[in-house]
Amino acid sequence: MSLIGRVKNTIGMLLSMYFSTMRFEKELEMIKPYYKGAKTWREHVEGVAFNMVNSNRYLDYASPTLPKTVFIGGMQVNTKQSGKTKLSKEWDEVLSLREQNVLVSFGSNAFSSDMPDEYKSAFLKVFGSMPNTTFIWKYEIENATLANHLPNVKLTTWMPQNDILGISKC
Repeated sequence: MSLIGRVKNTIGMLLSMYFSTMRFEKELEMIKPYYKGAKTWREHVEGVAFNMVNSNRYLDYASPTLPKTVFIGGMQVNTKQSGKTKLSKEWDEVLSLREQNVLVSFGSNAFSSDMPDEYKSAFLKVFGSMPNTTFIWKYEIENATLANHLPNVKLTTWMPQNDILGISKC
């Protein structure tokens, strides 16, 4: 790395440290009077017995870890329910409309509604080309009319994702 690159890296690191400190440390200082005797976040981190990471060590990138690191990735999804999941009548009807169902969700941090229009159009074109498949699309705008012209697309702001994925219809 060149000298200019090193200077840029150093400035970037110092700025991010400054803004982190400015933003979070000052907020924590401001609430201190309301929680008398409470530990700081640094004191809490020092006393941590285990560091639980929501990742699968065999599928994630290789990285050094401490002996107290516990990988718990995938623990939140129960895939061994075999028929024990009971969906609401509405979701059972949606999944029974067609033989194939596809769940489209980009998680809670990436919103489909914020996608560029050409991406949304591309998705709708693909959905329209597969009329024998029901597409359940997590779309964050309530009562959106984006896919009203496609009978095989259900837009929803929320879905019982684990329950839907836990049954054999998906």
